[in-house]
Amino acid sequence: MAPKRPAGILVHMAKVAVPVFRSRVAPVFDSCLRVWVIHIEGDVQTERNELHLFGLSPAERVRALTREGVTTLICGGISEGLHTLLESLGVCVVCGIAGQVEEVLAAFMSDRIGDPEFYMPGLRGKYGKSSHRHEGLPNRTADGDQKTYGTFVGKQGGDETHPQKGDT
Repeated sequence: MAPKRPAGILVHMAKVAVPVFRSRVAPVFDSCLRVWVIHIEGDVQTERNELHLFGLSPAERVRALTREGVTTLICGGISEGLHTLLESLGVCVVCGIAGQVEEVLAAFMSDRIGDPEFYMPGLRGKYGKSSHRHEGLPNRTADGDQKTYGTFVGKQGGDETHPQKGDT
């Protein structure tokens, strides 16, 4: 039996924020210029707004998301300070994600956000070194089994390895 979606990632109703650069997930939340806020009910996107973040301080960025009622942030990179602050306010942060925004949202809504195709470059290599932790995101292995890893967190140059097929 495949694990259920991790608590806090998606509930019956969620507001998901995704920083956008052109039509892709922006590589770094801290410096993105705009964020899409998508209201999801069940498996349907019911509303989409765009926030403009140009010139906002890190604290103002967080206030903008919390004012919109964001429950989940899906992003590429994010500073440790912003990540910690958002999580302390109850926002689930899913970082280390790359790809076309529409494809990433579809993956999120169908429990595939942890699939390797959505990892940022540098998170794809077998046994690559990083301080990112995997502790709750669903991820399918090559044989279709699903494992649970987690939100990507951290900074460059750590010593933890990425789970691979066969790891527990």
